[in-house]
Amino acid sequence: FFMGDGPGVGKGRQAAGIILENYLHGRERALWFSVSADLVADARRDMEDIGGGRITCHNLKDFSAKDSLEKQGIKKGILFCTYSLLIQERVGNKKVERARLQQIIDWCGADSFEGAVILDECHRAKNMGNGKAKSDKVEDDD
Repeated sequence: FFMGDGPGVGKGRQAAGIILENYLHGRERALWFSVSADLVADARRDMEDIGGGRITCHNLKDFSAKDSLEKQGIKKGILFCTYSLLIQERVGNKKVERARLQQIIDWCGADSFEGAVILDECHRAKNMGNGKAKSDKVEDDD
């Protein structure tokens, strides 16, 4: 499903509605990717506004890359992640033991995942991770 509406139309609330609908059908894990960690507040507000405030929105940057997300207490809810954090394999100058992408895949249950995946502002993440260029429009989470 693709939404390409302009600013202010309510894409965030539509995305929140998709997550809430999935949650009500027993799919209690969702992924929400966006360009800035600051937008987690908007995601939380949108969930609250449509009646989904009981679904916790976890910001991945608040959790260690070294341990599984389940060991850190995330059993269900929305995992919010920026595109730059998604491709992160280093924290500062150190290579992390677990790439964030693999950490997310493990939390989702790999092939068994049936929840919603929201790619917010994905056009602004162009050229990320191709080894050549990095979008200057995506916030760096380091």
